[in-house]
Amino acid sequence: MLETEKRQSINIGGEKLEIIATEFGIQEWMLAVENSHGIRSIWFELFPSPHDALRAGLEAIESEGIKAFASNEGFEYLSEG
Repeated sequence: MLETEKRQSINIGGEKLEIIATEFGIQEWMLAVENSHGIRSIWFELFPSPHDALRAGLEAIESEGIKAFASNEGFEYLSEG
């Protein structure tokens, strides 16, 4: 199966997030939000379309706030050089 991906970038207050919808199966799309540290928040729920997945990502950012996704808390070791 050829994997299809749809992306939407969002930049709020200098914090950049990438909302990613990846085709998982027929009418099944996975959702992830990736921050500038490369850390992804991944949903277990599947969505019927990329539009639905991207919209759910935007709604989550709006309801939880961008800091919930932009932080690297707990993943500081990824930044160590």
